[in-house]
Amino acid sequence: VLSVWDNASSGDDGRLQLIQYLSGHRSTVTMTCMTWLGTTRIMLSVGKDRTLFLWRLRPNRSFELFTSLPKAHSRVIWACAPVFLHSRVLKVDGTSQEMAVFVTVSRDCSGHIYGVTEEGAVRVREDMRLKDR
Repeated sequence: VLSVWDNASSGDDGRLQLIQYLSGHRSTVTMTCMTWLGTTRIMLSVGKDRTLFLWRLRPNRSFELFTSLPKAHSRVIWACAPVFLHSRVLKVDGTSQEMAVFVTVSRDCSGHIYGVTEEGAVRVREDMRLKDR
């Protein structure tokens, strides 16, 4: 479970205000990161359960599940990071579409580059071997 805290409204005593809990991961979350998708903030969370979750920030400053990828890697996912902000991809009909691009790295010695569209479609763009076995 992820806990989302608000530090903007913390008082002189430094106490944070709990905004919400995000349920989804079945094991320890190893990292979170933020990126943009159009005008929407997206938070990525990865963990020991090998699952990647994408959460959309709503106008009321709470998160909702956007999409998830179970078994995104064969071992623990240690890290995630945005790669390109405000990327656009060309669609088959000739129009372009906003896409968030991010990378994950895992204990399975691989890195994956993903692209996610506003409809929640996630595509693996690349599978990189990080070391020879």
